[in-house]
Amino acid sequence: MIQHNDNTPVTIGILNESLKEAMKTNREEIKKDTQEITREIMTEVLGEFTEEVLLPAVTTIVKDEIQKEIGLAKTELKDYVDKKNGELRGDIISVMKGDKDRDQTFKTKMTEIVARNKLARDDEVTLLYGLAR
Repeated sequence: MIQHNDNTPVTIGILNESLKEAMKTNREEIKKDTQEITREIMTEVLGEFTEEVLLPAVTTIVKDEIQKEIGLAKTELKDYVDKKNGELRGDIISVMKGDKDRDQTFKTKMTEIVARNKLARDDEVTLLYGLAR
């Protein structure tokens, strides 16, 4: 038999229960300490991972997407400007062609009037017809 400090007998059952209770308390304290340590380590590791891996990767992805969108916008703007330039060029050519046609018609009609009314000699009328063409 085992005796307590005050020389009272202690049974194995009571000793066993005390030992179980002490082990349970130790397990809970160890679990609590382990959780705190794990939380601290995980926070540090995740922080480093975020700074070293995630943030640079996200930054690269965002930059790539922005560059892609800028490229598309530039292409669309260039296409729009080219289209408008083509339309304006066509309008200008049309106006110039119309002016040229009116000018040609005017010269021809004036030469015909000069010839019909004999306002110039035959060689001068021939010269005017040559200039009108």
